[in-house]
Amino acid sequence: MTALNGARNPFDERVAAWDQNPSRRALTAAIADTLQALVPFQPGMRLLEYGCGTAALSLRLAGRVGGIVAADASAGMLEQARKNIVAAGNGNIRLLRLDLTRDPPPGERYDGIVSAMTLHHIEDAPALLRRLADLLAPGGFLAIADLCLEDGSFHADGVVPHYGFDPAGLAAVLTEMGLANPRWRIAHRLNRNGRDYPVFLLCAEHARRLTDPSC
Repeated sequence: MTALNGARNPFDERVAAWDQNPSRRALTAAIADTLQALVPFQPGMRLLEYGCGTAALSLRLAGRVGGIVAADASAGMLEQARKNIVAAGNGNIRLLRLDLTRDPPPGERYDGIVSAMTLHHIEDAPALLRRLADLLAPGGFLAIADLCLEDGSFHADGVVPHYGFDPAGLAAVLTEMGLANPRWRIAHRLNRNGRDYPVFLLCAEHARRLTDPSC
């Protein structure tokens, strides 16, 4: 998970119990399954997972693609991700400490970029989406999983910049950025304090432009 505005990362202190949460494990599995339904994975694809946390989602996707860069701003999360990757014996996930709200982007492009439950922690969400879209290779996909709009009760124990998003509105933002074929569906419903909070998965593709010499 990424830090808020580059401040001290609050997720460093939450690592110990992160992977033990059954609700979080169920969410990760549901996002991976929904991605499989919406995205045509290929064995040679290069993926970026931004806001990877402990790399639980990357580990579920690793067998479907050629390689994954799992990036996060939290050193604590990345250390646990390293342990998880070693325990799984997986050799095609590379870890990267990265905060795209502050750091320069990586010097490579990706066939797919996935970010799950990270966007609502980012104050300038459209700016982050633009930076992620700029990292796509021609024809590559961007997939965002996050909370649908809610009343703030999901994060009653803390403050976040966004209480979820309207996925249709977010799809329009991606279209304005030049991405094509936006589509979304509800991937999972998180139960907290007796309430269900829908989580959407939104996908769109880099639009190939024959007039653009960079493509």
